[in-house]
Amino acid sequence: MSGGQVPVWFLLACALFVAGCADCGRELAGCTEACTERGECGFSNRGAGDHAFRCFVDSSESCQRALVCGAEGRCHYAPAVHPAQCVAVADSDCEQSTACLEDGRCFRQFDGSCGESAPVGDEPSLSWCEEQDECRLLGRCSAHDGLCVAGSPSECEQSLGCEYYGACGLSGGFCVASSDDSCGDSTECRLYGRCRVSDDGGPPVCVGAQRSRGDGGYCHMNCLAFGACFSTPGGECQTLEEAERWASVVSGSSGPPGKAPDSGVPNNTAPPQPLDIPTLQPDFSITSEGCTERMYANFGRVLAASNDWIAAVGSDDGVSGELCVGQVGSSGVTWTQLLAADPELSENEGTYFGADLAMFERTLAVGQINDGQADGPVLFFERRDGVTYELVSELLPALDDPDAPGSDFGFSIAGDGSAALIG
Repeated sequence: MSGGQVPVWFLLACALFVAGCADCGRELAGCTEACTERGECGFSNRGAGDHAFRCFVDSSESCQRALVCGAEGRCHYAPAVHPAQCVAVADSDCEQSTACLEDGRCFRQFDGSCGESAPVGDEPSLSWCEEQDECRLLGRCSAHDGLCVAGSPSECEQSLGCEYYGACGLSGGFCVASSDDSCGDSTECRLYGRCRVSDDGGPPVCVGAQRSRGDGGYCHMNCLAFGACFSTPGGECQTLEEAERWASVVSGSSGPPGKAPDSGVPNNTAPPQPLDIPTLQPDFSITSEGCTERMYANFGRVLAASNDWIAAVGSDDGVSGELCVGQVGSSGVTWTQLLAADPELSENEGTYFGADLAMFERTLAVGQINDGQADGPVLFFERRDGVTYELVSELLPALDDPDAPGSDFGFSIAGDGSAALIG
């Protein structure tokens, strides 16, 4: 299959194989584990972004066969409660679960999960819904029939889900991607080319667009970052391996089980074609020379840059090391400072200093994971004199037990100069 060619005999063999085995299409789609564990047994060859398929819940029967039913009491597909997950619809679902027997979570909650106590009243209050993350993220700010739901288009339009995922339209109490315009204005479109609404039988989401958007086309960033340079008739950006697997499966089925092929999207009878993207050549390379005398095996494992400043972490075998900070010029980088963990900042002397970085304007945020024994802190440095970064603050997670191991606070950091997002 070199050169992107998919032989006809291969497509025919896969078509016969899929037709003769009810679960083979799901297995080739990579949804077997999702089906067994979470009831996500429906699959589509569109709407998967950088992967060939996406998996979704398609029936209560799928939920009842899944591990999540016995373990967590989530045995039903109820789109009014959640459009894409199995949920509990009554206390009896929770009472028969492992979550009830072992953890005491025997009461059905408003969001379809099982909790340790029954919700107060028949439905959540308006103020309770407005305080939940689902309001800010998903637009579910109104109380109705025992649920927090999206009660108006404005709640959807003001949510982060609208900005990031194009979920700006109201449908059945949920915010969904309802138009190509909302998808086209979303972060999903700008970064990953998911610029139109899906029509594959699953929950409406933004998927790959067949028209080009932006410089280099909608696969441009995926091609540069992930090698996903191939455009399929379904409008996805895929690697050659994913495109070949996509072709082998859709030759026998182009949608979820029981759904007729979409006449608007032809089967992939022709090999995927790579986009015409120019090869990028580096202007220069950076090393630790001039910053530190240590020779790191993983110098540049984590990088951050803002304007003409850059920061690079050097480490050995994933263990924390040092952080080089410098200015970028036309011929390379001039290192100006070497930062390392202060042993007094944590009990573990700064294990995993530089787990992640974020640089914005004059601020440098450094994640410091303490080997699972304590969380954080995330360290904030400020460039005070135009050249030197000084430690100005530390941030710890707002947890009941800040010394609880395993949360890895500071493993992922992002920011835009006005706020920092820390995972």
